[in-house]
Amino acid sequence: MIGDAAANNLLGNAGDDSISGAAGVDYLVGNAGNDTIDGGADSDYATYFLASGSVTVNLTLGTTSGADGNDVLTSIENAGGSNGFGDTLIGSSGANSLSGEGGDDSLNGNGGNDTATGGTGRDQFILSALAGALLTVTDFQAGANADAIDVSLLLADSAIRGGYDISMDPFASGYLRAQQSGADTLIQWDPDASAALGWQTVAVLQNVNATALVRQNYSGIAIVGTDQDDTLVGDIFTDVIVAGLGNDTLDGGVGADRMEGGKGADTYYVDNVTDLVIELDNALGMVPDPRPGLDLGGAIDKVIASVSFSLAAYVENLTLAAAAGNLSGLGNALDNVLIGNEGHNSFTGAGGNDNIDGGAGADTAVYSASRSNYTWAKTSTGFTVVDSTGAEGTDTLSGIERLHFSDTKLAYDLDGHAGQTAKLLGAVFGVAYVTNKQYVGIGLQLLDGGMSYEQLASLAVEVTGKTSHAEVVSLLWNNLFGAAPTTAQVAPGVALLDGGMTVGTLTVLAADSSLNTENIGLVGLGQSGIEFVA
Repeated sequence: MIGDAAANNLLGNAGDDSISGAAGVDYLVGNAGNDTIDGGADSDYATYFLASGSVTVNLTLGTTSGADGNDVLTSIENAGGSNGFGDTLIGSSGANSLSGEGGDDSLNGNGGNDTATGGTGRDQFILSALAGALLTVTDFQAGANADAIDVSLLLADSAIRGGYDISMDPFASGYLRAQQSGADTLIQWDPDASAALGWQTVAVLQNVNATALVRQNYSGIAIVGTDQDDTLVGDIFTDVIVAGLGNDTLDGGVGADRMEGGKGADTYYVDNVTDLVIELDNALGMVPDPRPGLDLGGAIDKVIASVSFSLAAYVENLTLAAAAGNLSGLGNALDNVLIGNEGHNSFTGAGGNDNIDGGAGADTAVYSASRSNYTWAKTSTGFTVVDSTGAEGTDTLSGIERLHFSDTKLAYDLDGHAGQTAKLLGAVFGVAYVTNKQYVGIGLQLLDGGMSYEQLASLAVEVTGKTSHAEVVSLLWNNLFGAAPTTAQVAPGVALLDGGMTVGTLTVLAADSSLNTENIGLVGLGQSGIEFVA
């Protein structure tokens, strides 16, 4: 699809399109599919107003990803997001126009003299520290629970060359100011807070009164605690939270946040995979006389995570939040307490003597070396696992159903999915298949993924190719009793199936029978575990 020298509006279809605007100011819509979009001469727009979800447009890289496919952009100076979804729009070093449309969008001019329109929703406008960068925002909404300008790149630059410290108020210390200029507010930055470099206008907020701006309108400025026990809560944007000496609670909100604790027993709420948790003694250069490797605080810190999370140094405990799904948790060199939720969780204690409680669900403890490097014993609540090399210490496990070593995977939930898998293998395929690691792994994967016991039973019989009621009953009888049944012995089972009982239900009855559990040695499997491959 090729335009002409006039201003064109070109719309692709759901396939992989090639669209060229040629000369003129063109508006190009690739629609779904992986499109190649070339604006040609003049200042052209790639817009994603019709996208079914959020998109990320990067004019520096010339790429788009997200709900509308993966597009390649050439000679595109301006970008528009989706209508109602949270988009990320990144400009280039030239003059760009970025329009977020509906949704909570992130707009970054990325250098140059740029114009940004957030549209409806709570939008974030990222200011660039590049020389000459200026972002003009046409529709900034001031006040609480409104838009925000992200000054983190400016302050990071000031920290390098101007002495800015993350705990400082950049306005009070002379790095930032908001100045009224007619109907607009100018956001100005002095990189070193001195007369040497002076004030630079980095953003113009059109039709905004400077007095209407509140703390929530700035992201990237630290929320700083006191020496008391503080609760420090961020916003939906990117926050920096610095705790004091008390036992503090830090919650950055849904953005990609940086949370720094102090010497107290701090609690962090993590809900974004890019959240960064830094304990006081892990932050070299952030406090006087830091001593890497030594936890000077001595208090027990905890992360409550609704995403999979790895503990940073000096943070002792991790709890996976309820109702957050199947998550993983990674400890550190300390003696950690790792606690799961109702999902199927995976934990790696790493170094230290860890206490791991999986909670409900089919939970796994993961160890880095081969099985021969460990000894383990069952307890009334779980296991004690000892690393004979000493690297991973001695762990106490409860509510853990699976052990993963680098060369072996063992399932111990004989009252759960592992037991159901073993019983079905014995009843449908025969006792020998209980030690078939591939079959065990398939059964566990399906049950852990949500398939019911009866559904798996029906699927297992289907795999054997037995279709008639007589064939199904004969199959189960033969595996339970070790011999082919007579016609009279088959008749009761056939009558049940003819009467409406499903194959899955009958197979479960056979699998749960004491004869089958004795045949497969279910009690013994509870001690040894069942090996499987995922």
